[in-house]
Order: sequence, then C-alpha cells, then structure tokens
Amino acid sequence: MLLNTAIIAAITFIAAVFGTGNGFGISTIIVPVILFLYPLPAALLFVGIIHFTGDIWKVLFFKHGIRCNLILSFGLPGIIASYLGASLVLSVTGLLMKRILAVFFLVTLAVCIPISFLGAYITKKVVHKIPQKKFRTIIAVFIGLMAIKLLVIP
Repeated sequence: MLLNTAIIAAITFIAAVFGTGNGFGISTIIVPVILFLYPLPAALLFVGIIHFTGDIWKVLFFKHGIRCNLILSFGLPGIIASYLGASLVLSVTGLLMKRILAVFFLVTLAVCIPISFLGAYITKKVVHKIPQKKFRTIIAVFIGLMAIKLLVIP
C-alpha cells in the first residue's frame, strides 16, 4: 500500500509538471498507472481527487488569468461530461467500461496526441525547457501499451 502511494505521488508530480507546462492532460499520464494498481472505479476516484487538488493549486497560482468566459466555455461542459461519465461507470459492466476506455486511449493516441505535440513544440520554442522529443515518445508508448493491455487483458 505504501509503495502504491509512493508510485502515485511520483507520477502525479511528474504529470503535474508536464501538464501545467504545456496543457497536456494529467489524466493521460495518471489513469494508466493507477489502473495497473487499482480497479477502474477506484482509479477514477483517485484521478478525480488528484484533479481537484491540482486544480485548486492552479487557481491559486494562476488566479490573475481567470476569465469567466473560459469557465463557462470549458468548465460547465466539463462538469456535465464528468457527471455523464460517472453515470456511465456506474451503469455498465467493468469489462465494457475497460473496452470503452481502451478505445478512448486509442482515439486519444491517434487524434489528440498530435495536437498536444504541437502545443508542446510551441511551448518548447517559448520556454526552452521542455524535452519534447522524449516527452512525446514516452507518452505515445505509454498510451499505446495501456490501450493494448485493456484490449487484450481487461
């Protein structure tokens, strides 16, 4: 249990550093790791707690950049989608949910990752501190392995 906590803490720290710097989702890094340690409902609960606490810190650190139109454009749909996703987890079987998650990871790998790479590339040009090539490779391999794992061994 202590080892699991240490692993989650270390991955959360790494994900927060990369995620805050280039806007890449923390869940993309944390969910696969927690899924290796805990069942899906518990993993989603942990990720929710991690997001909640991380978002509080982001609001405190970046409060000068808060804009109400962004909250309405992204926050409100995010709350609605979170509620629908939580309802889905409670209403379908674990195996079906793992298959849905695997498809989501594959779609993320195929569609969203290139967009995130572009964001990381732009950030690197501005900040000159993000090792984009290593980051891109690690994330792509990690998401691909997690999707394959969920498809083959649910």
